[in-house]
Amino acid sequence: MGILVAFLLLSSIAVFASNSSSMCWYVLQLMQTFRNLLKTDEAALTSADIDVIFCEIPELHEAHDLFVSELQPLVDSWSDEQQVAEPIKVLVRFT
Repeated sequence: MGILVAFLLLSSIAVFASNSSSMCWYVLQLMQTFRNLLKTDEAALTSADIDVIFCEIPELHEAHDLFVSELQPLVDSWSDEQQVAEPIKVLVRFT
């Protein structure tokens, strides 16, 4: 694979992972809002419903944050000798 193609691919993956992490953060905020509503008369969901709907979102957010933190420095200091296996291994731990 050409160096430019590899760099563009890696950059795109880093942007996607960063965006996914941001989306997970918003979903976590929504989850917390529903949990806070459990303490009021306005609760729309049960605790069990929240657990099912938001299953593994905190873990997904953690995985994406860690992946981005490992991948972004590689993109920022790209060279033709760059290796990207280590950040990908981070994701494997969460599967």
